[in-house]
Amino acid sequence: EDSNALKNDSKPVEEICRAQLEAADNLQWHGSEGHERKRPTCCAPEIVEAWEAQCEAWRKAGALFRETRDRAASKLGNEHPVTLKAAESLAGWILEDKDGDWN
Repeated sequence: EDSNALKNDSKPVEEICRAQLEAADNLQWHGSEGHERKRPTCCAPEIVEAWEAQCEAWRKAGALFRETRDRAASKLGNEHPVTLKAAESLAGWILEDKDGDWN
């Protein structure tokens, strides 16, 4: 009975972490174009603002991957599939992080 109670307690955390991973994936996807290009210099202000928004989405994706990994590890354990997925996603983000946003 205690093990069922523990499983039920971890279910909301797992659902939150899965939702955070999906949000971080979306942010990374939206931010990747801006992250891969240099700042536009001879464009309309709207173009520069869009690029800045993409770069901000990229940074937020990394922060959310990190937060999710930490939350999942603390609440679900290091070997839980959600923790492993969060760690894998964060590692992939770090590998693509050309601008040092990780630091």
